[in-house]
Amino acid sequence: MDKFNIFNSEEAINININYKALCESLVRGNFENSYIEFEKCISEWIDKNNLVVYRSFLNSLNYAIYYYVLFTYNKSFNRSCFHCAMIMHREINKDSVVNIARSIIDEYYDEMIEEGIISMNPLLQEVFELVEEKISEIINLDLIAKEVHVNKSYLSKMFKVNTGYTFSEYVNNRKINKARNLLINSEKSISEICRECGYKNTTYFSSLFSKKTGFSPTNFRKKSSHYKENI
Repeated sequence: MDKFNIFNSEEAINININYKALCESLVRGNFENSYIEFEKCISEWIDKNNLVVYRSFLNSLNYAIYYYVLFTYNKSFNRSCFHCAMIMHREINKDSVVNIARSIIDEYYDEMIEEGIISMNPLLQEVFELVEEKISEIINLDLIAKEVHVNKSYLSKMFKVNTGYTFSEYVNNRKINKARNLLINSEKSISEICRECGYKNTTYFSSLFSKKTGFSPTNFRKKSSHYKENI
């Protein structure tokens, strides 16, 4: 993550990208500080309106987190790396680059929780396991609080403090991740995937998927198929 040159038609651009602090914050569970670190890194370039620069920052972010986890924990987050490469197929400009970076950070954060890299207390671990068991069902906080025998308000606050997500955000992230995997690795229809991920309304599912990924489910499948053929 040292200084490197980007050549365009006008000049060589020297960019110094160092995401070490960002990665360290992320594995500690502080994804909000990771957002801040990215914004610090890109701050002097954000108003340059240079697509090549923006893509360089985002590509570097994707692979910096991937290799940090690989070398530190000996885990290959191939799913996250692939999904983040897909995220960068969205339109990138000075208004979207930070949001795309946040999507990349969120993607890895979610898999870190799933893989146990970010340590959680036993209660939250039980909640995570219940969410996975019920991923094809409608999941709400009331149901899970009763299952783990704690007060709903207490669980809601503890969940937010420890993960950075609200409970519903976490559940939807897990469902959308499952949907992405099914779109990439199966021939199931959109309606079948919708039901398998616990959504009754295909329109709502498609809207939620688009908001999270930047693609409709159909476009995501098409682009992921094309992307896989060309790597």
